[in-house]
Amino acid sequence: MNPKTVNVLLAGLAGAAVVTILNETMRRVDNNAPRLEKLGMDAANKLFDKAGEPAPTGEKLYWGTLAADLVMNGLYYAGTVSGKNTATRTTGMGLLAGLGSLFLPKKLGLVTAPTTRTPQTKIMSTAYYLLGSWVAAMVAQTLGNKKLFG
Repeated sequence: MNPKTVNVLLAGLAGAAVVTILNETMRRVDNNAPRLEKLGMDAANKLFDKAGEPAPTGEKLYWGTLAADLVMNGLYYAGTVSGKNTATRTTGMGLLAGLGSLFLPKKLGLVTAPTTRTPQTKIMSTAYYLLGSWVAAMVAQTLGNKKLFG
């Protein structure tokens, strides 16, 4: 894999990690904080149900959802940081992801409360994804074309 691809993937993972860390921290200290993990667990349950398979439960479901969120959000953010107009693109894609967390669950038949409970919850949900996109952009810019491995 070429260095630029590795750096883009690392930048995406950094953005995804910020979203996950924010969610896991804030949900423990603020009752109005989003519960992105609950949204992910509901989605996982629905996917397993559609596949006709029993969904994992408890810790397995929780950790599996966190891992899936890191991978999927990491790939999403990686896709936003390469090319021209990175600041505009990452801001737009971060807002799009945040707004998607508010409006897509209902359309997909998922629980909506984890991201829409209160006005504060809605703002925080959107802000998490926006901040994640900015972190991905900053990491990508910092890494540039540096070869980190090999």
